[in-house]
Amino acid sequence: MTSVLLVMLLGQARIYYAISRDHLLPSFLSNVTKKGVPRNAQIIAGVISALFAGLLPLHALAELVSVGTMLAFAIVCCSIIFLRKAQPDIPRPFKVPLVPIIPLLGAGICLVQIASLPMTTLWRLLGWAALGIVLYFLYGRRKSKLNNNNF
Repeated sequence: MTSVLLVMLLGQARIYYAISRDHLLPSFLSNVTKKGVPRNAQIIAGVISALFAGLLPLHALAELVSVGTMLAFAIVCCSIIFLRKAQPDIPRPFKVPLVPIIPLLGAGICLVQIASLPMTTLWRLLGWAALGIVLYFLYGRRKSKLNNNNF
């Protein structure tokens, strides 16, 4: 459990850092130390994690991590199909075989696993997603690098 928590905290800080570089989150999260550590993003990830750890039971946190990971995998699987159609010529160091069968199976399995979680977890996921959508429309949509480059 401890090793998973440490890896998730490090990974989450890097996600905040990457999203901030695209201007979808405030730019102070993309500041790094001389050694390349996104200190501000790490502090924010730690504070948010500490708040959740203090307010939610362990089983609820585990279910939230699971549902978030499975949703991310499902989105990646669907993105493979979309990118093959929308941008067929971009360089790909790795190509998924049997598209669209493999991505559809991957997304389907993730969605079945998501559906098997307790309803309270699904409501929490919807709340978290709603918060992300609100943040995107209030902040990220105007500031996004991708939006400015007409990607």
